[in-house]
Amino acid sequence: MKTKNEATIIIDDEPEGQTGKVVSDIIDEAPERIVNEDAKALDEDAIPDRAILHEDGRITLPLVYPQTLKIQSGGRVREEVYEALTFHRLTGADMAAIMSASKQATDRVLIERSAWLKPSIAKALYDRMDVADIVDCQKVAISFFKNGRTTGK
Repeated sequence: MKTKNEATIIIDDEPEGQTGKVVSDIIDEAPERIVNEDAKALDEDAIPDRAILHEDGRITLPLVYPQTLKIQSGGRVREEVYEALTFHRLTGADMAAIMSASKQATDRVLIERSAWLKPSIAKALYDRMDVADIVDCQKVAISFFKNGRTTGK
């Protein structure tokens, strides 16, 4: 709601001895603030600023909180440090896997399929990831649901 006050301004540029002109003006003391819900929704869907866009359409997201996993394979244990994840466009098979996942696993499977992670690695990584990194990974993966790249044709 706008509140308007009428103010009187005296312009004193007349020669001495003459009265000044009186001008009335409208001043907005509390300008109306407009909340654009559409703009907010677009901002929420945007990928994080730190994301790196590749020419082939992949998106690499450096993690704010990198994670180290100890992985046993072939009788040997190795350490893998996850400082970033690279996401790819999803396919129909990816969508089928995401849709068939349990409600609790849907977010993890979305990240797993888009980042091309093995299910065992994705589960262990997801369980240790900071929630800020999880949310940003979801934003990147979901960004592929929008239209693809334009070709200029």
